[in-house]
Order: sequence, then structure tokens, then C-alpha cells
Amino acid sequence: AIRVWRTNAGRAIASHQSSHLVVLGANVAELTALMERAATNLGAKEQELLGVLRDGEAERERLIVKADSEASRIQAESTGIRDSLHADVAAANAVIGELAGKL
Repeated sequence: AIRVWRTNAGRAIASHQSSHLVVLGANVAELTALMERAATNLGAKEQELLGVLRDGEAERERLIVKADSEASRIQAESTGIRDSLHADVAAANAVIGELAGKL
């Protein structure tokens, strides 16, 4: 009777442990699936952020080119104004020279 009881107890314990292992296996499978989804989502976010970074870099380059172009335009305009002022000063000096010669 003791032997039967031990055998039955052993079977019950084994059955109980087996059901725990099945539940544990299901939990591990679910956790693995969650981790795979998280890795996929992280990969997608990484790609999205890299895209934003590339777009930002392209915008930065576009703004640099625009600023360089604007600086060149302003410099050319300034040079034109300076040259015009030099010509006006030279003309004024010529007029002053003529007037001084008439005095």
C-alpha cells in the first residue's frame, strides 16, 4: 500500500510538474514573440530615425548652399556699391579740381 501510495504520489507530482512545464513553455514562447516584436519595432524606429537624420542633414546642406549663395550675392552687391561710390568720389574730385582751377 505504501508503495502504491508513493507511486501515485510520484505520478501526481510528475503530472503537476509537467503542467507547470507546459505553462512555462507557453510563457517562454509568448515572451519570445514579444521580444521579437519589440526588436522589429526598434528596428523600424531606428530606420525612421535614420531617415529623419538624413532629411535633417539634407536640409542643413541645402541651407548652407542657400546661405553661401546669399553671401556671394550680398558681396557682389556691396562691391558694386563700393565701385559706384569710388566712381562718384572720382567724379566729385574732378569737378572740385575743375572748380579749383577756375578760381
